[in-house]
Amino acid sequence: MSTMGLLGAAFCLLWGICSSAAEVKMQRTPAGDEYGYLSAAKPGTLTLVFATDVAESLDGTFSSIPATLSKAGFVVASVDLPCHGNDAPGLIKRLAARRWEKPTDYGLDCWARRVAEDKGDIFAGFILRVGRVITDLQARNVATRGRVIAVGVSRGGYLAFRLAISDPRVTDVIALAPVTDLQRLREFAAVKVDEATYGLGRGAAILARKREFIQIGSNDDRVGTREVLHLVDGLAASAGANRLDLTFLLEPLVGHATSEHERAAAWALSPSPGLGASPPPPR
Repeated sequence: MSTMGLLGAAFCLLWGICSSAAEVKMQRTPAGDEYGYLSAAKPGTLTLVFATDVAESLDGTFSSIPATLSKAGFVVASVDLPCHGNDAPGLIKRLAARRWEKPTDYGLDCWARRVAEDKGDIFAGFILRVGRVITDLQARNVATRGRVIAVGVSRGGYLAFRLAISDPRVTDVIALAPVTDLQRLREFAAVKVDEATYGLGRGAAILARKREFIQIGSNDDRVGTREVLHLVDGLAASAGANRLDLTFLLEPLVGHATSEHERAAAWALSPSPGLGASPPPPR
């Protein structure tokens, strides 16, 4: 069994974090970057999904979007997020040593530690890896060129935005209850986050030229509703008099929760960015 499979089994047995098994095809780029994808019968639009590790990002644990788009002929792929899956060496060592306590060097705690210890951008390597995955899938004629969708759930939403800012091939972003400000997270309470490095606002002008679907609850105390609204306001300001192709849903939800997964999938399946747009109001 792969490391990813072992981790999933351990989480299920130890902490009750279980999910249904998904048929995921594992592949490596020429540079050795491991990724997984749900193959389609023919080349299709590439959709990258970010939640935690490859397995949970693709198997429906956090969203039905991968299954819906895969059935529609899209090629849905994922890479382990930083500090998740094969990028969580501390967790792997604990499992190998049969130490069953829930790790603190995994997930967002690990993000905070790396940000505190690293003077550079801890996500730069991840973004480069995903870029090579896009290149590999297109070069092998598994995915078509011309449109790439980045889907992110919670912490994965932050990375979907970061990827869209850095890689011009990403045309669409779906972000459900996304992290938009690392400083807002409780794991970063004792860490000073450099906005020049990690802030999404620096990429607002780039994001404003792309297509976005963003959903947040009206009282999200985990990632912060106001922080998401601040990003949306920045996108609108960056667009200025130009058209902003943004679907924004503020849902009546209390706590950290996602919704409208199927609506987001239908949005991704729209044949043109302007589908269903209302005419401008009279001046």
